[in-house]
Amino acid sequence: MLKNFVGTLVIFSIAALSGCSEQYNGERLFWKAQKVSAPIFKDPAKATPEQYAKGIDAYNKLITQLPGTEWSGRAQLSIGSLYEFQKKHERAREKYRLVLQDYHRFSQLCMSARMAIAKSYEAQDQWDDAVKAYKDLAEYHPWTLLGLQSPLYIAAVYEKRKESSEALRAYEGAVSHYKKLILNAPSKEIEFQVKQYLAAAYQQLHRWQEAVSVLEELTNSKVKGIDKPFALLNLGKIYQKNLDNPEKAAAAFSRLINEFPKHPFVKVAQYQMDQLKKPETPPAQGGANTTSTPQGAAPGVR
Repeated sequence: MLKNFVGTLVIFSIAALSGCSEQYNGERLFWKAQKVSAPIFKDPAKATPEQYAKGIDAYNKLITQLPGTEWSGRAQLSIGSLYEFQKKHERAREKYRLVLQDYHRFSQLCMSARMAIAKSYEAQDQWDDAVKAYKDLAEYHPWTLLGLQSPLYIAAVYEKRKESSEALRAYEGAVSHYKKLILNAPSKEIEFQVKQYLAAAYQQLHRWQEAVSVLEELTNSKVKGIDKPFALLNLGKIYQKNLDNPEKAAAAFSRLINEFPKHPFVKVAQYQMDQLKKPETPPAQGGANTTSTPQGAAPGVR
C-alpha cells in the first residue's frame, strides 16, 4: 500500500514539474518573441519587413516547441496582430481562426480572436462580415463585457454609417438578445448587469417608459455590481427631458446627490436640479411653437 502511495506521489510530482517547466518555457519564449517584436508594436508604420519577419519567426518558434498550450495560442494571436499591422487582413484572420480551431478550451484567447476578426473586417469596411463576427462574440461569450457590449456596438455603428433602418433593427435585436440573457442569467448579479444594457437599448429606441421601468428596478435593487449613480442620472434625465415629470426627475437627482455625494455625477445632477428650478420662458404672443416634436418626446424620435 505504501509502495502504491509513493508511486502515485511520484507521478503527480512529475506532472507538476512538467507543468512548471511548460509554464517557464512558455514565459521565456513569449518574452523573447515580445522583445524581438517590441519595435513593431511601438511604431508599426516604421517597422521594416525584416523586423516583421523576425517577430513572426520568434512566435512561430514558440508554437513549434509548445504546441497546443495557452502560450502557443497567445503566439498565434500575436502573429495575427503583426499581419494586421501590415494590413494583411486575410492572413491575420487565418491566425485568429486557428486560435478558435485549436485553442477552444482557452475561452479568453477565443474571445480575443473573435474580437480581432471583427475589428479586422471593420478595418476593411466589410461591415456585414464584421457584424457576423460581433454577433459570434455576443453568442459565444455572452456574460463578458465585450459580449454584452457587442449588440449595442453594432447598432451604434449602423447609426454612424447613417443606416437608420438597420440601426433600428439592431437596437430591437439588442433588446431581444438581452431579454433572452436575463431569463438564463447564472446569477442575480449578472442578470442585473444585463438589465443595465437593456435599459440602454430601450433609451436608444426612445422607449422611455420601458427604460424607466428597468432603471427604477436597478436603482431600487440591493444587488451588487449595479452602477446606481449612472442609472439615477439617466432616470432623472428621462423624467426631465422625455416624460415631462420634474417631480420624479428631482427625486432621482436628489437620490444621486444624497446617496453618492462624492461621485463625479453629483455636479451634473446638481446642474440638472438647478435647471428644474428655473421658470419656463413662455412663448412669444402670436409666435409659432419652436418645438418640432410632441411634448415628452425627444428630438429625432422615431
